Amino acid sequence: MKQIFVCFLLYCLVSCINVDDFGAYWNKASRDPRLLGKWKRVAWPSDPSPKAAGQVLEFVNKGEAFVIRDSGQSEPLYPVKTLKVGPYDFLATGPKKGLIEQYK
Repeated sequence: MKQIFVCFLLYCLVSCINVDDFGAYWNKASRDPRLLGKWKRVAWPSDPSPKAAGQVLEFVNKGEAFVIRDSGQSEPLYPVKTLKVGPYDFLATGPKKGLIEQYK
């Protein structure tokens, strides 16, 4: 839990954080069923990469994780799970050499 809390604090500085290994937290992550389908990405006021705004992301179930198909990428992103830390929701790619990013 301490590692996730540190990641959360670092989120205040950047929108996306690289993670070497989620360890046991990967097994605690799940799929948020509200994400299924296609979503248009919008820029946050603090987002350092506003060029990502407008991309269409499609979330598809695959096993115990999501596959994300991005309109701007040739390769889908897999595996992707969601982590809940207090009132915040995060997307996590992994389980190793992944990233964590808050979503709303």
